[in-house]
Amino acid sequence: MIASAVFVGHAATSLPRSTPEAQGVSSSALLEWVQALDRQIEGMHSVMIVRHERVIAEGWWAPYAAEHRHVLYSLSKSFTSTAVGQYCVVMPDQDAVIAITSGIRDMQAVLNLIWDQFLPACGPRKLRSDPAALTGLRESLAQLEVTSAPGASTSDWAPKAMNRRFVFPENPQKIDSLRIGVAEPGKGVCLLLHSEGREMRLPAGHRQWLKGRAPLTGGSLSQFPDEPVASTFGWTAPDTLEIKVCAYETPFHTIWRLKFEGDQVTLDREANVSFGPRKQPTLIGRTGAGDSRR
Repeated sequence: MIASAVFVGHAATSLPRSTPEAQGVSSSALLEWVQALDRQIEGMHSVMIVRHERVIAEGWWAPYAAEHRHVLYSLSKSFTSTAVGQYCVVMPDQDAVIAITSGIRDMQAVLNLIWDQFLPACGPRKLRSDPAALTGLRESLAQLEVTSAPGASTSDWAPKAMNRRFVFPENPQKIDSLRIGVAEPGKGVCLLLHSEGREMRLPAGHRQWLKGRAPLTGGSLSQFPDEPVASTFGWTAPDTLEIKVCAYETPFHTIWRLKFEGDQVTLDREANVSFGPRKQPTLIGRTGAGDSRR
């Protein structure tokens, strides 16, 4: 199979909107389905439901948003299969289409929820309006969010880790050094990376997505030199900082896991999905003599 990448965003002419009940679908049933997606599927990015040529529900998991484009791999194949979690499910008997963007590995799980919960909710005729259920559905759709990095906002190691420069030996990932700084007063941390003579800044908030830009390397089909990202952080142990970086115009998230011990840091990186290995080899960086606070 040959995969191609295209970017999708707003259509020039917006599709007409309607309430679910006017198209024979219960808002309460849709709410249960959306909540099941949010609860059971890690890596949902957006969903749009069309019935009788009208959009009856749509939502984005922050930091993904309607105004951002999203790279979609092998769109032509997504009508009958999936590529790293991108779906266009056409149901002629129900006169319905569901479009989903995500970054997941268990792609059948999403389809199971469509068959088990969405299909039974499609009735043959218009339903009585249900303003309370419709309000609940719209509120839930507006509050969707990608799961942030776990952990606490600080730790005993946090003051010792700040502003220390850790240097790595030559490595295929081309990471020369890193240090942890402050994003903005009271707004979290900033991962500063040096690679091939270039400094990259990844601000991250605690349970708050802070935006920046960084290269994205996830295999031969997912190389982006300067990608908009949003990040969160948490201390998952007294000596371990985890930063979750979401490239919100792509399917890809990356976990940066830094474990501090004495004058060294152990760095592990893992992607949610990838066309190559999801886990990068472990790197160990050390502070040099007289170099710990540069």
